[in-house]
Amino acid sequence: MNNNYEELFKRYEEISILLDNKEISLEESIKLYEESTEIFSKLEKILNDSKQKIINIREKNV
Repeated sequence: MNNNYEELFKRYEEISILLDNKEISLEESIKLYEESTEIFSKLEKILNDSKQKIINIREKNV
């Protein structure tokens, strides 16, 4: 899986839908949940990094 924001977010949404499925096993649910927490951390880092870049650009141009 690529680590760009859009692809990660898409996978995060897919996992959310899968976790809503009552037919998946507990083991599979746990694996999906673990994957989703990893993806969430990556998404959060991308957003924070992007926010910092914007702040740096603004400060540089003031």
